[in-house]
Amino acid sequence: MLEHQDFIGKYEESLEEIELSINTYSLPLRIEDLVGIYEPRFSPEHKGEFAPAIDFAVADPRVRETEVLAPCDGVVFAGRLANTRWGEGREFVKFLNWINIRTDNNEFFELAHIAPISRRILRVGDRVKRGEVIAVAGLNGRMTVTDGKVDSHIHMLVGREKPNGFTGLRVRWADL
Repeated sequence: MLEHQDFIGKYEESLEEIELSINTYSLPLRIEDLVGIYEPRFSPEHKGEFAPAIDFAVADPRVRETEVLAPCDGVVFAGRLANTRWGEGREFVKFLNWINIRTDNNEFFELAHIAPISRRILRVGDRVKRGEVIAVAGLNGRMTVTDGKVDSHIHMLVGREKPNGFTGLRVRWADL
């Protein structure tokens, strides 16, 4: 796991062949809530268009709540926030809670591993502002366990929509 200061160099180096976002994005959590950032391409789920996704390590949600912030202004266009199941196997991928928010320039961001009961219930069409609390971290979907502790994290992906899916983008950071 990397400290946030070491993250940018590794992220840029390992993903330099991937197109950079037009919009700038902020961290999806407060810096004091950031436990670390997993190495780029650490997750077995970060392949293909998901390669530039980032996992921000947070405290175990059963121990301490971590607020999730909107990294950019946008409008909610899809999501699933009802799951409470999690585990290490691929069979748990279908239990992931996520929200997708469309931004300017045909880009969007996805935040995942969100608690099913967050302070604010987002619905399709809701507007969010950069830095606004939009959820809290949760345990759902595929999560790994290291030394008996769950690797709690907020997953963030930035992409550009296209007719048959999306293209994953390298993030242009506003605050790192």
